[in-house]
Amino acid sequence: MITNNITTATNPTELKNLLRDWILDIDREETLPREIIALNFNIYEETIDIDRPLDNTNWAYFIDLIGSPRFDEEDEDWACDDDDAFEPNKRMGPKWTYPKEIEWEEVEEEIGRVLLELITELHDLPLFQVEHIAFGHNDGTLTIIK
Repeated sequence: MITNNITTATNPTELKNLLRDWILDIDREETLPREIIALNFNIYEETIDIDRPLDNTNWAYFIDLIGSPRFDEEDEDWACDDDDAFEPNKRMGPKWTYPKEIEWEEVEEEIGRVLLELITELHDLPLFQVEHIAFGHNDGTLTIIK
């Protein structure tokens, strides 16, 4: 279900389909610059309705993607926006909610599982030909999955 550009993902398959469609759109519409060696998927939360109380039902999650010409497993700043970063036109991915209360750490774990599955299933995708791929919630640490 889509409301105000926010989709309710009722299960991991729906979330996976949302992310797959977004990734395939980026890959179809963009050419990854040769110097980009790493991708980072950032996970965020935002308030759905600022006039409502802040509770677990008033949050949406969203994801974005950047690419970087540098990678350093010991320094997470490699994944920050740089002047030479790859920022696709559709950098901002889907926004979604879950129908039940769920903590961001659980969302982050689910995104990691889904991304790993997509990287495996879409291994020939030019976007996934980079050496390194990471993801993480903006309040957490980066997890390297490739």
